[in-house]
Amino acid sequence: MSLINIIVVYCKSKLDDTMRKKFKRYLFLLSWLKSKIHKFSEIETKLALYNDEESYSQRQFQRDIKELEDIFGGAIKSVRNEGYKYFHDEDNSIQLFESLDYINSIFLHPGGGDMILMEKRKASGSEHIATILKAIDSKHTISISYKPFNADEAFDLELKPLILKQAIGRIYLLALPTHKEIEQPFRTYGLDRIQAISITTNKYKHAQKLDFEAYFEHIYGVSDYVEPEEIQIEVKEQQGHYIQTYPLHRSQKLVEATEEKMIFSFYTTPNTEFTKELLSYGMSLKVLKPLHLKNSIKKELKEALANY
Repeated sequence: MSLINIIVVYCKSKLDDTMRKKFKRYLFLLSWLKSKIHKFSEIETKLALYNDEESYSQRQFQRDIKELEDIFGGAIKSVRNEGYKYFHDEDNSIQLFESLDYINSIFLHPGGGDMILMEKRKASGSEHIATILKAIDSKHTISISYKPFNADEAFDLELKPLILKQAIGRIYLLALPTHKEIEQPFRTYGLDRIQAISITTNKYKHAQKLDFEAYFEHIYGVSDYVEPEEIQIEVKEQQGHYIQTYPLHRSQKLVEATEEKMIFSFYTTPNTEFTKELLSYGMSLKVLKPLHLKNSIKKELKEALANY
């Protein structure tokens, strides 16, 4: 599931009209201020036109700026007395802004959703997103009934929800169990394995504030943590264009390109999830290094061939 789906689910969830209108205002403000400098008078006029904001004050704008910076990072600054603009870390904001561009096109052009065919395939569990976000925001624990794929029955857990993370088409909750201390900074729970969820009345404090962006910088996916290392692959030239325009990982670099092939390097974790991603390219892709990953791919291919 993409970030687009997360935001749409949040917008369509059982929020009251005031909260839904506030969330739409946040989306509009981010989208407008990321693209160019806006005077407050321009913002005021646009919100009246597109979000039925009858009276939008400077004081409310300053409150919105603080909340937007807290939620999405970056900074909204006054530029040379010309107006306001959103400054952000480009690398960490690409998917957010792609999603904002899409959502705003739907808000601004009624019927626009009928002009774009979205991917219908998605993992289950998206119905839990709004509840989890509300719990994270209010710092309340959640009670869930959870059934891992390798378990015969579901079991109950009380968790301190920390953040949601998208990885390889699924959404995961990173959280801490309340019933015991663990050595890891968090545990991972797939939303598609949550059978029931509710917010408790128990408040929580998380003593250690983890920089999740830094933690996951070199990790592929969410599980099977191993030490990151340099990985090189060789792909046929035609397939290389697909990888070049839709990178497998943020660390991807083009090492060599000829008429027959392309070579890419990555600095990430050669875990099960990355191995499966490489295998999905079949005969078009060859691992050059490290040797242990190359051998792992060979073993997987031999076992797959034995099925036929």
